Amino acid sequence: MQFSGIGAEVKAGQGLLETNPLTFQIFGGNGQGSIRGVMTGASPEYTVDFTITKFAFEKVLTTFRKQPSIRGPLDLQSHLTMQGNTAQEMTRTAHGKVTIQGQNLVLQTVNLDQMLAKFEKSQNFNLVDVGAFFLAGPLGTLLTKGYEFGSLYQESRSGTSTVQILVSDWKVENGVAEAEDVALATQENRIALTGKLDFVNRQFDHVTVAVLDQTGCARFSQTIHGPFRNPLVEKTRMLKSIGGPMTSLFNKTMKFVQGGKCEIVYAGSVKHPN
Repeated sequence: MQFSGIGAEVKAGQGLLETNPLTFQIFGGNGQGSIRGVMTGASPEYTVDFTITKFAFEKVLTTFRKQPSIRGPLDLQSHLTMQGNTAQEMTRTAHGKVTIQGQNLVLQTVNLDQMLAKFEKSQNFNLVDVGAFFLAGPLGTLLTKGYEFGSLYQESRSGTSTVQILVSDWKVENGVAEAEDVALATQENRIALTGKLDFVNRQFDHVTVAVLDQTGCARFSQTIHGPFRNPLVEKTRMLKSIGGPMTSLFNKTMKFVQGGKCEIVYAGSVKHPN
């Protein structure tokens, strides 16, 4: 990860260390923010606020030796507090918010809508690949770099598609990031992610990626949990056929019992494509 164009105004005294404003460039985007450290207690306490505008998704992937097959600008906003003398201590005490947003991201080697249309019959890639690369964004790339999410690209090396909107909002408590509003929309599909990323123990906490219908219910979903480097990817759970109607007698019965309703797994800001 390479920073450039760093500019900072640093103030220190009476147990306080403050860098405000802090400006920099990273991944082709412009960053600004502040860092405030209180050094008077048993361990330092830090407050970090920053935003990065128009940084390039492809440069993030290239930095972490991933194929730069997704291109487009992203914006990031973060507010975090932490304390400690080591990186481990600061991770364990981290609290705050991280938000990533993007529009019109181009998938250069994958026609995602076409693949999802065939998914019900073939199931030849993991839905969690979609979550790692498109929903968590750089956050997912950073945390999961020890595990190769690649089936999505191994199965399709032709065509292009566009992610019209991506929203990735996370709440961080005690070093664990919980997905609050994490979803994307293509021209034909809406996909959401739920669950937690445990920074402290470096593991997935029942992270689920779901392809949604218009009501926010899952058409099909897949869950991943366990260590970042060696997670368990569960089998795809089929809740509805790709065309919409319930397929199995069990699912038809459950829908009847529930009064024709299903469990809504996503009710966030990303709207279903028209």
